[in-house]
Amino acid sequence: MASPAEGGVGVGGAVLFAIGMFIGIWAIASALALLRERLWPSGEAAASRSAMQRARALPAAFWGMLVAHIGVGVFIIGVAGVNTLETEADEALAPGQSMSLGGYEFRLQELREVPGPQLSGRAGQVEVSRDGRFHSMLLPEKARLTAAPWAPRRPRPPSRPG
Repeated sequence: MASPAEGGVGVGGAVLFAIGMFIGIWAIASALALLRERLWPSGEAAASRSAMQRARALPAAFWGMLVAHIGVGVFIIGVAGVNTLETEADEALAPGQSMSLGGYEFRLQELREVPGPQLSGRAGQVEVSRDGRFHSMLLPEKARLTAAPWAPRRPRPPSRPG
């Protein structure tokens, strides 16, 4: 199994991913099982009304609870996937330097200052390649607020009473 730095999950990550998937699928499946019990009950009540009639008779609170439980299950699956399958590194690069991560090579092509009336910052240009072939170009920016947005752009003349 590949290490996280090589774009793999690692043993601990695989276990956490499996636990997250299990809990998420369990939340969704239990909500759907409750819906099945309400729409297709067993016994004598099953013959009295159709599933559509039983669905219309269910209160809005039940449908809200059902959607919420399914949403929580999807959220848990998403968090387990993102936290386990993501690869992250934080390195300082000078223009022309590169780093490898997850089978990709990132080369900082350019770094420049970006001035503005209330903001100042930096913009970069990062070339992404895989197996020596161009993949994409990233254009990250980081801005700093230099003046409060509510501050006037030019000073107002003093007012005189009267």
